[in-house]
Amino acid sequence: MTTIPTKKDINPTPGNLDELTALKHFHGKSQSEAANLFFECPTYYEEDLKWMGSKAFAFYFPSMEPYLLSEASEDDSDIINALANTLQIRLKQDPQSIKGCLVPALRILDYISENMQKFNVDPTIYGNITVKLSNIINQIRLL
Repeated sequence: MTTIPTKKDINPTPGNLDELTALKHFHGKSQSEAANLFFECPTYYEEDLKWMGSKAFAFYFPSMEPYLLSEASEDDSDIINALANTLQIRLKQDPQSIKGCLVPALRILDYISENMQKFNVDPTIYGNITVKLSNIINQIRLL
């Protein structure tokens, strides 16, 4: 998807409060504008990716990349855990949404896996996130 998602793309289920929150935050935003949100409060806006419609997810998920590649994400273990959880849910409930952004998703996950020390993920808090991400990457490659 190359055009900005519509209201229905972000909020396909009428009355769904999580989708309505995503709509409030993302509607009318370009990928560049969405990327700025992740610099403001990464885990807050990442949560919206979990609930928005498939087309919107495929459009906005790559917007996380500038934040993740930047120095601003150093020691942000929370965003890595949140992203892994969102992708696990998407793989179970809506794998097509990930298929819609396959190349950037794999690029982002490969970067995280190769730079895990940057994010300072504590296994006593999050468990073995490296194994979790490896499993997610393997599942995505099968899509």
